[in-house]
Amino acid sequence: MGSTPRFIAIVRQGETRTFRALQQEFREELQAVRVIWDRRRGERRRTPGAGPPPIERRRGDRRQHAPREWDTMGFIVVPARAGGEDAS
Repeated sequence: MGSTPRFIAIVRQGETRTFRALQQEFREELQAVRVIWDRRRGERRRTPGAGPPPIERRRGDRRQHAPREWDTMGFIVVPARAGGEDAS
């Protein structure tokens, strides 16, 4: 894709109908909205009992609760970052 979109629609895994519907809806507006799959595959943190990492560098949990739309609609729309989005 040549130019960076203004928004990215992230679709939850398994929501194939939603993904296709969004792609169809925005097919003429590729410069405005890019539709991608959520690439997360589960918890990446260490399992309980595995012990702490050698040095804890984080200052707290940076994750936020998912917006309501994630559960009800199966996707969210976020502003694209200025540096672009890697291919998915």
